[in-house]
Amino acid sequence: MELCDTDQQLLEWAMREVFGQSRQYEERARNAIAKSEEQHQHAPGPTPTSNVSANANANPPPQPASMHPTYPYLIAHLMRSFRDKYHDPHLALSIFDYARHLSIPSYVFGCTLFPSILPGRVGSGSP
Repeated sequence: MELCDTDQQLLEWAMREVFGQSRQYEERARNAIAKSEEQHQHAPGPTPTSNVSANANANPPPQPASMHPTYPYLIAHLMRSFRDKYHDPHLALSIFDYARHLSIPSYVFGCTLFPSILPGRVGSGSP
């Protein structure tokens, strides 16, 4: 992020590295859920002689995260950079709006830090 000299470079980097990665995480999570549901539908029901299969169904494999843990922090940093470094509060709000409309996981996991950035700060002229 710090190697970007212009707001255009930073925006291109964000679209590729931050939002592109979030789409990949979401796709992997959806595929894992679909695969798990498919396996669950085809799994035989527990019988008295199949204690092993009953134990395997009781402990399903962990699902991959639908978003990287740093996703909200990267979005918050992007918003601060556009607002403070490039003096473009409209682009900072556009990052929020883009993350909000990208997907439900993006909104849920990515928009958690925004209240500390948005109220009274963007466009108000205060540092």
